Amino acid sequence: QSSTEGKPGLERIGFQVKNIQEIEERLKKSPPFLYPGESPVEILRSPSEGPYEPFFLKDPDGNILELSEEGWEA
Repeated sequence: QSSTEGKPGLERIGFQVKNIQEIEERLKKSPPFLYPGESPVEILRSPSEGPYEPFFLKDPDGNILELSEEGWEA
């Protein structure tokens, strides 16, 4: 059950990428672009039993962006 059930708008958005590890390295090497007190943008891993893709990142506003090398089935 979603914690945002009944809330209008998108809950998650995903991007198909060529190489998640390469993106992770690029994030680590990029200059900081955050306001003081904001959490760094980093690739996180979902619990294996979760219904979503195992890799995601959360932007400074808390939006979740799923990352997949294989894509998703419709």
